[in-house]
Amino acid sequence: MRIYKTHLSFFTFLITGFLLICSLQSYAQTVSVELGNTKIGLNQYFEITIKSQGEPIKNYGNFPDIRGFTKRGTSSSTSTQFVNGQMSMSMGITQRYQANKKGTYQLRTFRMTVNGKQVSSKGASIQVGDEVQATSYDPFADFFGRRSTPTKSNDFIDVKDDAFFA
Repeated sequence: MRIYKTHLSFFTFLITGFLLICSLQSYAQTVSVELGNTKIGLNQYFEITIKSQGEPIKNYGNFPDIRGFTKRGTSSSTSTQFVNGQMSMSMGITQRYQANKKGTYQLRTFRMTVNGKQVSSKGASIQVGDEVQATSYDPFADFFGRRSTPTKSNDFIDVKDDAFFA
C-alpha cells in the first residue's frame, strides 16, 4: 500500500509540473514591430512601434535612423485586459519621425533587441507628399449656429400658423 501512494504522488507531481510548464508557455512574451502609415504628408509623422504581449518592455535597442527624417520623440502605452478571469497585458513604445522634405524614402530592413529578444522588420518605402490639412469636426457647431455654411434640409417645412395655448 505504501508503494502505491509513492507512485501516485510522483505521478501527481509529474502531471502538475507538465500543466505548469504548459501554462507558462501560454504566458510567454511575444514581441513584434509595426510600421505606421507609409503615405504621409510633410506635416505628419511616420511611426515605428514595438509591441510586447504578456510582459512589460524593460529594455530595447535604438530605433533605426531613416535618411531624410528626424526623430521627434517616443511615447509608450500600456493596456491590461481580463478575459475569462485571465489577465492579458500589452505594452507598446512608438518612435515618431518627421520628414525633412517631400519625396520617396526607403526604410531598410532592421533588427532591434527588445527584452533580450531579436525582432526584425522588412522595412518599407515611405512616400511624403504635400502638407495635409487637419480636419476637425465640432459636434456642437450646428447646435450653437457656428457652422460657416448652414445647410437647409427639406425634411421639415416651416408653416406659418396662428396657434395659441389656452
